[in-house]
Amino acid sequence: MFGIVEIPVIPIAAAAQAWGVRDLGFRNEQAAGCAAGAVVYPTGRPGARPAVFGPG
Repeated sequence: MFGIVEIPVIPIAAAAQAWGVRDLGFRNEQAAGCAAGAVVYPTGRPGARPAVFGPG
């Protein structure tokens, strides 16, 4: 899972980690989205990126 774990997605991230999903943190959402999309090519597995709504 790629992204910035913020308060609304902490339960999702905790459940994913309990299932053995690795969580990679990024400084911004755009970089996390690019990484989630790029992981498909070498692995054949989809990447996940949780997102939250916010200002801006």
